[in-house]
Amino acid sequence: MRVVYPLLATAILFSRAAAQEVEGVKVVRTIKFQGNHAIDEKTLRASIATSQAPLLYRLALTRWIGLAHPPAFDAMEFRRDVLRVQALYGVHGYPQATIDTTIRRHDNDLDITFHITEGQPIVVDSVQIVGLDTLENLPDIRKLLPLQAGYPFDRIAFRTSVSVLEALLRDRGHAFARVTGGFEASMEDPPRSVTITLTADPGPRARIGNIEVEGNSAIDKRVILKTMMIDKGQVFSDSALHEGMMNLQRTELFRQVRVQLADTGPANPEDTLVEVRVRAQLAEYPLRRARVAAGYGTLDCLRAMGSFDLFNFSGEGRRLEFRARGSQLGVNQLSNSLCRQLQDEDTSRLKVNYNFAATLHDPLLSWDKTTGMATVFAERHTEFGAYLREAVGAEVALTRQIATDLPLEGSYSFSYGRTLATPATFCALLNVCSLDDQAIFGERRHRSVVGFQLVRDRSNSVNDPTRGSTLVTEMRLSPAFLGSDEFMRFARFTAGYTSHIPTGGRVFSWRLRAGTVFAPRVDLPSGGRQEYVPPEERLFAGGSTTIRGFPENQLGPVVRVIQSDSSIQTSATGGTFMAVANAEARFPIRVLGVPLFGAVFVDGGMITERSDISFREVRVTPGVGLRMPSMLGPIRLDIGFNPYAARPGPLYRQAGDTLVLVDPAYQPSLSLMDRFQLHLSIGQAF
Repeated sequence: MRVVYPLLATAILFSRAAAQEVEGVKVVRTIKFQGNHAIDEKTLRASIATSQAPLLYRLALTRWIGLAHPPAFDAMEFRRDVLRVQALYGVHGYPQATIDTTIRRHDNDLDITFHITEGQPIVVDSVQIVGLDTLENLPDIRKLLPLQAGYPFDRIAFRTSVSVLEALLRDRGHAFARVTGGFEASMEDPPRSVTITLTADPGPRARIGNIEVEGNSAIDKRVILKTMMIDKGQVFSDSALHEGMMNLQRTELFRQVRVQLADTGPANPEDTLVEVRVRAQLAEYPLRRARVAAGYGTLDCLRAMGSFDLFNFSGEGRRLEFRARGSQLGVNQLSNSLCRQLQDEDTSRLKVNYNFAATLHDPLLSWDKTTGMATVFAERHTEFGAYLREAVGAEVALTRQIATDLPLEGSYSFSYGRTLATPATFCALLNVCSLDDQAIFGERRHRSVVGFQLVRDRSNSVNDPTRGSTLVTEMRLSPAFLGSDEFMRFARFTAGYTSHIPTGGRVFSWRLRAGTVFAPRVDLPSGGRQEYVPPEERLFAGGSTTIRGFPENQLGPVVRVIQSDSSIQTSATGGTFMAVANAEARFPIRVLGVPLFGAVFVDGGMITERSDISFREVRVTPGVGLRMPSMLGPIRLDIGFNPYAARPGPLYRQAGDTLVLVDPAYQPSLSLMDRFQLHLSIGQAF
């Protein structure tokens, strides 16, 4: 410690010396805007060259130490900024806007305020479209334009409307469509309104003729054409070309992909129907790739993964993938400080999780717009606080592109394995409390599952969506006629809808999700017959991606067991009905000069049995969060607050080989800290 203090003092003196060098230089401490309504503050700040000092400079201590070096005030640029703001208002339809400024001085610090008087805007009187008399649904086209009657004459929206109309025509088969725009101001002085005229020259309708492929060497052209899903003779569409490009990129075979119209104009301008050429320009990736990764997760503790891919396997565009993944590595040897979240987990589930799989991806099946996949696997998977699943098996899946953004997947999987759940779970749900009798539920069994999933994903990102929506529906069936053991039969249905709405630099997201599961009655060791849903198919909620005010999987019913050291272990039993709703607003903030995103959210929902559905089961938890951008997606820190008392549930104590009920509705007390749940993960919650 004797060395640290002199070094720290030296660093502070050096920083102070650097700070003294710029004394006498004026620095902008704050910039404010007043009177702006048509243009938000974020856009105004981006339009000017003058910037305010970072937070470290505005805090007295860090400023005295000299940790911040703000840019010097440039008087010439500041005068230009006034003109920049005025020009920005003119572009957005407010040519009479006036900009005034005030500067308050505090020694060498400046506080600047822009006083904006927006004035009356020039309003769009009407939008006329000329040259589309032969096309249908003209009113619908006009509604899609950014520039609308009754709104300020925004010149950016005007130019965008020209591009949008041209793109709409190209999407309707007019490959060589051209649109020009003009406007006429009213006779007042100054003018109060304008009439917009968009003149379209659709040109002939086009259909796709020859499809040219360039840049491929290892990948066969037939594979590329099949993957693009663009057929010779179909009506030309820019959207179809874009989707073909995305299909090629999803194969991970190509480093660069460009799919575009090869012709610059029709050979004969008098033709009403022409054939056009499409050109795909490609750059291939290496055909062998390996990946390794390691990390830390709240529930996974230490984790690692590796994969090896053979692309263009057998020369038909197929991909053979070998994958290995492990989590909870060394969990029994590590201290609770490193894997604190797992310290309350049942010791029978504190095992290394693994997944070994070999998968063959086939993009070139006999059916049009259909891809296939076949996998063999061996896995051990732990669902926190609920169950452990070990199995070996195989799966085949077919995915058919019903529409541009609507894939339908059908799959069949067969596995042989076992599921280990907390003994108290079977005692509470099935009244089977003898450990000897419960052994029947942990035996290895055959499971045969057929599934169907329909996804419509119109969001703009997988890890960090800011606009668009996603609809997911799934059905999974494990009937007797497919060979499933009687304790493995079920029918499960889930559906969810997510929407992301951008609002001026902010994002409002919401989600609705619901599901239910059915199962036949089976003969229990206790002598009765009762519906039995395999633990791994029961529905769970609570945690970082569902209801953030609750621990992982503990939203619904729970059971508790008194341990040998008198501590109480809590386990989730799940339910046969689930309903979850989420709403979240994200907004840009700066912390210590670092651009981040803050979040406020409200999560609500229920997990229960179908026979017990009631609004009294609904739990609503608010919270706040922080998002930091990264290459893998936003690093997300959320804190949820649970305002409810602990959920009552049965409390058991083990006596020999039997669980004895101590309290049918035990309800522990919660401290204030117990009500806060901290979640750290990568990617948005939904």
